[in-house]
Amino acid sequence: PSVSLRPFLAGAVHAIGFRKLFVVAGIACVAASAGVACAGENFWLGFASRAVLGAGSSLFQVGLATYQAVAFAENVRGRAYSLIMAGCLLPMMTLVPPADWFLHRGRDGLYILLPVAASAGGLLCASFIPVHAAEAAPPGRTRRSLHVLLDPARLPAILPAPLASLPLR
Repeated sequence: PSVSLRPFLAGAVHAIGFRKLFVVAGIACVAASAGVACAGENFWLGFASRAVLGAGSSLFQVGLATYQAVAFAENVRGRAYSLIMAGCLLPMMTLVPPADWFLHRGRDGLYILLPVAASAGGLLCASFIPVHAAEAAPPGRTRRSLHVLLDPARLPAILPAPLASLPLR
């Protein structure tokens, strides 16, 4: 479903807006992850959960690409894209090594708490982004509050923040 749905999702962005799209995508991904975790040996539950995960992923990816195109002025768009992509890879580079270490040392509790702690930290960081960041800017200009994403001094705090928590419309 991930790839097959993408051509049809542009209408979803237009119909419900970015914020609702990201919320729906997040809920779909969390519900599907829970389904996969609970599936055990039930093939059909695992299969259906993976399909929902693919759909949620598609929603997020199409919404993010569309948002990037409209949120950033052309002169900073390339840098913004690269920082957002680096942010998407950051959990793999920072959370997988300690998760692997916890599993190999039998620290299952810490392994389970790691993504919860990372999510809470990301939400805390995102709470410092001003709510007015989603206000429209004149055509051709980057929204002033979104410049925090491009400020190298704030990069360590902003990159792990979940994009769905940004105050988007």
